[in-house]
Amino acid sequence: MAFDLDAEPPPTIGPVVLRSAAIVLVNSTQPLLVDLLRYHGGAEPTTLLYLLPTYLGMVFVGLASKTKKSIWNEKWGRASLLCLCDMLHQISEKAGLVFAGSAAYTITASWSTVWTALLSLLILRKQLRKHQWLGILLICIGFSVKAVQINFTRTNYEAIGILLTLFASILHGLSFVLNEKYMTGEHQIDGPNLVGMCGMISSTAITTWILIWTVPQWDVRVRGSIARSGGSIPVVVTVHVALFLLSVLRSATLWYLLKHVGAVSSGILKGARTAIVFLLSHVLYCHLQESQCMTSVKALSVVLCVSGVLVYSIGDRLFLQGPFLPLKQRKASFSSPHAASPGPIACSSKQRGQKRY
Repeated sequence: MAFDLDAEPPPTIGPVVLRSAAIVLVNSTQPLLVDLLRYHGGAEPTTLLYLLPTYLGMVFVGLASKTKKSIWNEKWGRASLLCLCDMLHQISEKAGLVFAGSAAYTITASWSTVWTALLSLLILRKQLRKHQWLGILLICIGFSVKAVQINFTRTNYEAIGILLTLFASILHGLSFVLNEKYMTGEHQIDGPNLVGMCGMISSTAITTWILIWTVPQWDVRVRGSIARSGGSIPVVVTVHVALFLLSVLRSATLWYLLKHVGAVSSGILKGARTAIVFLLSHVLYCHLQESQCMTSVKALSVVLCVSGVLVYSIGDRLFLQGPFLPLKQRKASFSSPHAASPGPIACSSKQRGQKRY
């Protein structure tokens, strides 16, 4: 049975809030599950096995969704840049999570909001308001508070993880912006189709790597890693299944938010994720790894990062009354007193000379 994801009317606040809550749930749970996988020895960085559930979930959503246009009739070449960007983001992000742990990872991942905003400014020609620049500044300060405590050496796994996550945040911001561009611009690609296309391209690449690199070294890098950590194979298998299910939920939800409320509005949901993961990583894993424990400096860093994304969102039209229309339909009410729909975030070349609101 297919999911008829494109047959719905323009969204109101209810569907947006529900999907936003789902994204926060998924983004909060995934890092904690990867940590659990790591402590059981099931996340040896070079195997890339922990990435496969993410892309298989995307493939499932793409094939199970009923869209206006068949996924096989889409412009695959146009989506290839986005898919490559997303794959590199996932590899560096998950490797960063494995090295740094979920607490340091979530603080660093707050930078994706900054990169999403700046790249939206450059690529989508959006304008940033004063409070948005203030939010970006707070995120930068919050990260700096944490960064000054870290000894950046080749033997410090937390430092390596933070650098990988910082690089991943740039790619994540670019992925968000390209997603919005391809789903709302000219010759747009249906959201579920774009998700499925990237899932197929990336899962093919990851599977090839697993067959060439991981399988020949299975006893050493998979079974051996689990044994050395005193881990449980049933737990490792269960976590992979859970990651797949969370990927399905995220893939079926995130494209909707990107299309209807924009990349930046979707990105600010990371603020709630940062606070939740930071607290839960202390409760669940502090006794296993010191870097997961809460300290006054980490708490200050998290408060600044979360404050940054909250300040960034002040004035955003995410929770206004009335329907949420696709981005390209949101200009009229700000240029005409008789129009019924809210204005867009993005603008075309013909609109750049008009007054901004």
